[in-house]
This record gives sequence, C-alpha cells and structure tokens, in this order.
Amino acid sequence: MKERVHQAAISEPDTWTAADLPIWAKQISRKHLIAAMRAAEPDLLPVEKGTKESAEPVWTIALTDDSPLSYKRISARSVTDYGAKGDGVHNDEPAIMKAILQEDTIYFPNGQYGIGSTLLLRGLNQKKFVFHPEAKLVHLRMAEGSLLQIHHCKALTFYNLSVHAFCRNAPNAILVMRSDHVDFLGITQITCSSARSFVIGGASHTITIETLIMNHSTAAEGLALLNCNNITVGTLVRTGG
Repeated sequence: MKERVHQAAISEPDTWTAADLPIWAKQISRKHLIAAMRAAEPDLLPVEKGTKESAEPVWTIALTDDSPLSYKRISARSVTDYGAKGDGVHNDEPAIMKAILQEDTIYFPNGQYGIGSTLLLRGLNQKKFVFHPEAKLVHLRMAEGSLLQIHHCKALTFYNLSVHAFCRNAPNAILVMRSDHVDFLGITQITCSSARSFVIGGASHTITIETLIMNHSTAAEGLALLNCNNITVGTLVRTGG
C-alpha cells in the first residue's frame, strides 16, 4: 500500500557551505545504515570502559550534531546505570525517566526495554536518545495506550529508535504533539498493532524522519500528518499490510 507523505518544500540557494547544509543533504546512505545494523561496527557503537563500580561514566558513544558520518566522542551513561533491565519483562519506564532527568544524552544498550504504560516525554529541550542497533522499546502485556508520546518538546534527537507496540486500546505507537525541531535519524522502526503507527500533529513543526520502517498488518494508516508543517521524510517503507 502506498503511503501518502507530505514533504515540505525547500528553497535551495545557488551554493552550499558545510555549515548551512540542510539535514536531508547530509543523510547517511541506506546501504551504510543497513550495514551498520547488521555488522555493528565497533567504532560506531558504545564501548564499555571501566566497571559498574567506577564513578566515571562507563559508556563512550559515537554521535554527531552535524552528520552521522562525522563522529565525535562524548561520554554518556546508559539507562542500565539507572536500573533498567532491558529483558523485555520488567517495567523499565521509571529507570528510563530517571536517566532522562539526569542526562542530556540517553543511551540504550542492546536489549528490550519494557514500557508498562506510555513513555511520556513532556517539556524536554535539547536531549539526545541513542539506541544500540539491537535495542528497542517494547510494550508489556498489561500496557494500554501509545508506547511513546512527545509533547511540548524542542530540539530532541532520536538515533535508531525502534519500538514494538502491541497492546489494548492503542490509537498509535508514536505520537508527537506541539513539538518542534525533533529529528529521527538513522533507521526508525515501528512494529505495532494500533490503528496508526506514527502520528505527528498539534501544530508540531520542523520534524525530520530520515528512514522510517513500519511493520503492521492492521493499521489503517502508517504515517499520519495532522495539523503540522515542515515535515521532512527521507525514506518510507511499509510492510505487513
């Protein structure tokens, strides 16, 4: 089924400089992304240093503000440092929220992070969420509602976000409302049983989705854009329906 995607018109100057290249002009290639997902190149992934008893941050991750191919080294603590189990059984939502309150960059190591209700991000500014290629947010069986909601946020970046939303009475898997300058970089994957996979609305603007893969058999709509503007989608893939 072909998705209806509205892409914002972009005016292009005669010449570009490195500083003013738009994000869509600096996208990582799909071949490179897929290779990274499969091969998990060591220089692109977190490297453990020290032990759990160390007082220093124990994760070093590769991240960039400008281009996924221009890496700089920064230190970040992972959600497991705040008590997340990543086993797909325990409710990791409280631990994730603790990490969000304490850190500007939140890293999710390999694992399945259980969400008992809805992971609600409200009023956040300038936060980065970095996921190992095998890490994902998963709904627990007793969960109801959307898995991830983003409300009144500004300047958030999600890299390699993956969600598995299977629950009762869920109108959507991801909902973005009244937020701006939110970037979903790398490959964003949604597996769900809800009516819609990804909803952007509520006067949200300047949202970038680099590559979106949606896997569902029952959803009436994959990506729904409602009362929003300046939405840029690079690659959109829908499977399962």
